Amino acid sequence: MIRFFIQYMFLLFIFNMIESNVKKYNGNYIFMHEETVSLLKTELNPWWIDGNPPPEHRDPHRLYYPILEQRVLQGRKDQVVALIGLRRTGKTHMLMQVIGSAIATGQYNPKQIVFVSGDEPRLRRMAILDIVRLIKRELVNPEQDWLLIIDEGKAGTLLHFQSQLRARRPAGSWHARHSSRAV
Repeated sequence: MIRFFIQYMFLLFIFNMIESNVKKYNGNYIFMHEETVSLLKTELNPWWIDGNPPPEHRDPHRLYYPILEQRVLQGRKDQVVALIGLRRTGKTHMLMQVIGSAIATGQYNPKQIVFVSGDEPRLRRMAILDIVRLIKRELVNPEQDWLLIIDEGKAGTLLHFQSQLRARRPAGSWHARHSSRAV
């Protein structure tokens, strides 16, 4: 009886802790909404603060970088570009260079470029479509073109990433850019 009581109290404690950090938006639960918005505005997207391209923008480009830049910045507005390769070959670095190029050329307003990292522990359990909804609602002007770059990190770190992108593409003009460190 005591063991059950302790487990029951522990479950109530966990439920109350989770409930205090969960927000409901349009019928979807988003964990730690304020923390996620702050994380996206500051830590993952520093160009939102100062408007400057990432420092990687000035680094020498890899041989195939021009192809990636062309596909991302000059491709169709509704297409998804997947950048797949072996670990530690510079995929994330090249994505930062694309962001830098988009800012430096004025093709995108820095606050219309959102980088999401699957390696970020605070984002791992969020479904990608919930992240996209949150970005559209809280961060970008969905009436203008905006660039979403998703660095998935280890395969499958963002909850149901590939199945959600295949199943449904949110309305509006956005680009999904995906970098995967595992094939």
